[in-house]
Amino acid sequence: HLLPMSPAGPAAALSALSIGGGSEAVVRGELIDAGDGGVRFAALRRLRWGTPILTERPLLLLEPDLDRYLRAEDADPRFAELAEALGDSSRLAAYVAFRQLHERKQKEFLGLWREDLEASDPVAKAIHEANRRGIEAFLEDHPQFRQSIYWNHVILVSSIFGRFGQVNTDGSKAIYSICSHIRHSCKPNAAWFTLRKGFPRGKRMLHVISLDGIQRR
Repeated sequence: HLLPMSPAGPAAALSALSIGGGSEAVVRGELIDAGDGGVRFAALRRLRWGTPILTERPLLLLEPDLDRYLRAEDADPRFAELAEALGDSSRLAAYVAFRQLHERKQKEFLGLWREDLEASDPVAKAIHEANRRGIEAFLEDHPQFRQSIYWNHVILVSSIFGRFGQVNTDGSKAIYSICSHIRHSCKPNAAWFTLRKGFPRGKRMLHVISLDGIQRR
């Protein structure tokens, strides 16, 4: 669901390049303070039915075939052993995919988990706590793996996917700088289409579906 135009206007809008959309990106909205410690995506102006609101490439795309991260020819052999011992390939594969990002993108990804997020978002707090306890219990039972990787990042990456991850129809999971903040609505005024083939995979286009459009607040 897209909120009506923000009273703050376009000053806080993210640029097309800042969300990885490239020069062809469309950005007709902005992330604003929702007043409950979270953020919401709001329209910059009145939008008519069918108008593209946003195009965005995924910040991180996790392919459904997790072996490509854990058992690839050039993969660290410890990953497959860790995944088998952990009994959960998805969390470790997400961590490996995160490590493949450029350092700047890694910082942007981790920045989704704001310092005050858990204090204002009980769902995020519960997800992080469950991941933390699960990893701590695993390391107590398997102390030989404690120094293998940076487990704090495993916990954080898993938590970000748990709170902000979007599941695509092809089974892939993705994190988006903006689209990950757009929540389901029983009375939606916007919908998105996800690119499943071609490049970049997982790119999303958000467009207006309300016949009345999206009005000024």
